[in-house]
Amino acid sequence: MNTEACMVVTTLALIKSTVGCYPDVEALIRRKHPYECPEIICLPITAGLPGYLAWLQHECQQASQENGRLGF
Repeated sequence: MNTEACMVVTTLALIKSTVGCYPDVEALIRRKHPYECPEIICLPITAGLPGYLAWLQHECQQASQENGRLGF
């Protein structure tokens, strides 16, 4: 692993998903990201608007059923 510091422009990406879909999301990022060791972290949702959380759960389940996991 290269530990040399460098100055580069980076972009923060927030991907909202469920913990069950995390392995697929991580695998996609690792395949597409140019860094050998990209910053990929999973943060728990500890609270949120109930309607939004229900929508997120529904969308992730639907995508999983339609595409065989996330279809990545």
